[in-house]
Amino acid sequence: MNKTDVIKTIQGVSKEFGFDLTQDNVDDLLKIFAKSYEVLGEELEIGDSVNVGVTVLTKKKTKARSGVSKLGEQEMSWSVPEKIKLVISTKKSFEKEHEQEI
Repeated sequence: MNKTDVIKTIQGVSKEFGFDLTQDNVDDLLKIFAKSYEVLGEELEIGDSVNVGVTVLTKKKTKARSGVSKLGEQEMSWSVPEKIKLVISTKKSFEKEHEQEI
């Protein structure tokens, strides 16, 4: 599924709610959601989270890491600095409501 397919799906669902949105309208809405997550993330304190629709936005701090990886005969040192990042997940209630046994 590509971006156009996603936009068309959202466009179809919006009609079920009485909104006749163009593909450009839907693309703009997706940009609005992305910017909203960014703004909300700036307002959150580390460790805090906020419910946004069926998602949860959490601000987390990751620890610095380092190590050595061996690829064949070559060893490479690596490191990842400490970071603050935003994590988007789905609400547990939404997951349970839409889970399917296989």
